[in-house]
Amino acid sequence: DDEAASVVRYIFSLCTAGSGPTQIAKRLQKEQILCPAMYAYEKFGSKHSGLSLDKPCNWSSDTVADMLENEIYIGNTLNFRYSRKSYKDKRKVEHAREECLVIEGSHEPIIGRETWDIVQRVRQHKRRRTNMGEQNKFSGLVVCADCDGTASGTIYESHADQLYLPDVQTVWQGSMHISLHS
Repeated sequence: DDEAASVVRYIFSLCTAGSGPTQIAKRLQKEQILCPAMYAYEKFGSKHSGLSLDKPCNWSSDTVADMLENEIYIGNTLNFRYSRKSYKDKRKVEHAREECLVIEGSHEPIIGRETWDIVQRVRQHKRRRTNMGEQNKFSGLVVCADCDGTASGTIYESHADQLYLPDVQTVWQGSMHISLHS
């Protein structure tokens, strides 16, 4: 489906540009793009538990995050991803990727492998916006050489050039005293 594929490509392009799932979901709502449940309902008539007819463009950050982690968009199929402990217990148990049967190249990919790899790297370094509403480009990247802990940083409003200053933090790792710095 070309229409759905273009939305998927758009979501991945927003993520490669540095937007997170919440920012992407808000943007999709603002641009009045149908959420997957509503799109399936309008296109195929299928109903979903997340379907809301009053809010057809109700994207959630969880939906976007799931899409960004779904290998189906690079042409892979994951079989046996979920199971149940018993036929009496209806709850799903999700398995690790290593326990699944992965069929690579089972269908034509919607996005390229390079885009997928970029998005996965961006998603590993989750970053939050500052109180001033900005997301620092070094956020999540300054790491302590001793313990690999991520140092937090502050942008001080008094600085005209919005200088990034890492906060020096003291943490306890086991019985060892460590000072985080850039």
